Amino acid sequence: MNELATRLRTCLLFEDLSENELEYLASLAKVQRYPEGTVVIRQGDPGDAFYVVLSGHLEVFRTDKKGLERTINYHLAGHYFGEGALFTGKPRVATVRTMDDVELAVFDKAAFEQLCSRHPDIRDYLIRTRVDFPGRQSDEVADVHTRRHPYAVIERFFLPVLILALVVGISFALSLFPGSPLRAILPWTWVVFSVLWLLWAVLLYIDWINDTFIVSTKRVIHIERVLFLREERREAPIDQVLSVTMRTPTLMARLLGFGTLVIRTASLGNPIVFDHLAEAGRIQQVILELRDRARAYRVAAEKGQRRRILQKHLGLQKGQAELLIPQPPPPLPKPQRTLYRLLDYFIPRMKLVKSDEVTWRKHWLVLLKKVAMPLLSLCLPIGLILASFFPLPLIGQVSAWPIFPYLMILSVLLLLPLLGWLWWRYEDWRNDIYTVTATSIIDRESAPFGFREHKRVGSLEDIESVYSHVPNFLAKVLNLGDVVIDTAGSPAAYTFESVHDPLAVQQEIFSRMRAYREWKSQSESQAEMERWADWFAEYHRLVSEKEPMEGEPRP
Repeated sequence: MNELATRLRTCLLFEDLSENELEYLASLAKVQRYPEGTVVIRQGDPGDAFYVVLSGHLEVFRTDKKGLERTINYHLAGHYFGEGALFTGKPRVATVRTMDDVELAVFDKAAFEQLCSRHPDIRDYLIRTRVDFPGRQSDEVADVHTRRHPYAVIERFFLPVLILALVVGISFALSLFPGSPLRAILPWTWVVFSVLWLLWAVLLYIDWINDTFIVSTKRVIHIERVLFLREERREAPIDQVLSVTMRTPTLMARLLGFGTLVIRTASLGNPIVFDHLAEAGRIQQVILELRDRARAYRVAAEKGQRRRILQKHLGLQKGQAELLIPQPPPPLPKPQRTLYRLLDYFIPRMKLVKSDEVTWRKHWLVLLKKVAMPLLSLCLPIGLILASFFPLPLIGQVSAWPIFPYLMILSVLLLLPLLGWLWWRYEDWRNDIYTVTATSIIDRESAPFGFREHKRVGSLEDIESVYSHVPNFLAKVLNLGDVVIDTAGSPAAYTFESVHDPLAVQQEIFSRMRAYREWKSQSESQAEMERWADWFAEYHRLVSEKEPMEGEPRP
């Protein structure tokens, strides 16, 4: 096998190909070398080639309308890029630039089409990794997007088939007794049973196709849906995965080739479980490889930082650039007028965005449950007061009654405490808030007037997994649920209970968590790099200013 074929095997796409196939693919590719700082792909250009990294490092960035470069990814040896524009026919969405001397295996458009036609499984894999999923970020690619093995459907059909066999047996037994009065209703019973059984079977099948396992370049996700009833979503950052254990718990699992993956992080909570998974061994390798790639990403990011910092200190930087994946600056808080504050108090929002933080309150359904009893109790005194001024059917005007003064006194005496009760319950709902800032998560529950307050604050850096749960059909319709956040070393999870749109809350926490980790990593490494860059810049200045003595070689 020639050298290029051997080097292509390091790419995930080609690791299972035979030697003959690798040599054939090597004949389609051209090895090209690019020195440091070379633009391989430019944003906006048409897609004309597919690339596999043989050696070196590359950075991927987008340029906004202001000309500011925003780094979104890095590529190392064994990675591939450039397939998106070839599949969609759209212009390149980002620029790829070398960070050092790089070797690439380049497949032009004709060679890429030949590769895909010769290996449909590779083409399907590339297309599948570009499949969209709920909450996917713009620079996120799903390497695994699958569901349970079909045997999981057979397991779920065990009880329906057992009931079907039981009903068939009872029907057969009744047919042996021609004079039985139950035989007259047997046909109608079979119609009703058949409709219900088929509906049950359809729901079981839909329940199977609704459950999804996703492994992306950023996280592992398990989405569990029960049609019309509930939805659960558990996810963890890919670089926080500590171990992936594969199990084949039954003989049938070993015979049919499916297994269960138990994915653990540093969190003390329950692990993420991918059960009844076809090709469990391959997916286990993908998770571990993506985890190592995410960690290598940070090494490449630091290398990119060093290069840019040195360029800045040596005066070699061209244009404006940001060092890592940036976050937009927080908007300045707008001054709130008195009318706005009153409206915000009496018509509170379930989500409040201000400065650099997002705050959620519990869903309005929770508020309705809290104030239902005070509102119903207020109906009595308010009804008596209204009845004193307006005649009622059959009984006339209450103000003419001899006991009217006593009723008014009773109404007033009841009205004030009931209004206080209503306000207390409303304020109690309003004071329970969940907040995520640029650095932390906050879970605060407090009673009015500060009689009781429970506040937990955790760092975004400690988050290991985020779990959303929609418990029932009503919650599904109203789009409310719980978001559970497991943190490293903490026995109790943070729970955002009964929030509106739990998936959006989950994604907001995940995005801010990644941004904070990247910012902290950038800050720590940049401070160290700045010190070294100052030394190099000073050395460069001294060497440049030094005049070599006669006969002395220039340093």
